[in-house]
Amino acid sequence: MNGYPQHFLTAGVFRRSRDGFQGGVAWDWMLDERNTSVIDFHQLRAELGFVDCGCHEVGAMVAVHLTDHTLVNQQQESIDTFQPTDQYLLYYRMHGKRGGEGRVYGGVTDDSDGIVGADFLLPLTNCWSLQPSFTYLIPDENGGSIGARQEAWNIGINLVWHWKGQARSCHSSPYRPLFNVADNGYMIIDNRP
Repeated sequence: MNGYPQHFLTAGVFRRSRDGFQGGVAWDWMLDERNTSVIDFHQLRAELGFVDCGCHEVGAMVAVHLTDHTLVNQQQESIDTFQPTDQYLLYYRMHGKRGGEGRVYGGVTDDSDGIVGADFLLPLTNCWSLQPSFTYLIPDENGGSIGARQEAWNIGINLVWHWKGQARSCHSSPYRPLFNVADNGYMIIDNRP
């Protein structure tokens, strides 16, 4: 199995709330350098949630593709179309008193696949946090080789540096980003027939 470089960029607008509704919209861009081609993919993510007293939050997330790309596979004499998978998810997020938070989510894709995942922000010191996450796309196809080719998963661990040592107090900031930077869990590229 060969590796290939990918680059991600996320930009968005949002409104955070300690009590009540909060939400936002983000644009994700991925530069994918596979199969000797350089392809860029775009998607739009949106989130709307209700926060109860700054601790518990329930809401909905959606991710929709903005681009797709068609590549000619000369070895198999076929044409492949790739696009980010549209995701429709419900989530529960719990905000910790010392800056941490955790979110679990589940839902479906535009291809009738199931999707589950979780992400966390765990303060280690005043300046550093650990940000683990995972996503698993459960294929609608039967098991075996066909189902295995359609599944997707991502496991990531990020080390986050917080400006001015705010890792344990960032939960109270209305300016803390609502969206994580996209990765292969938030932006799952699918080969469409």
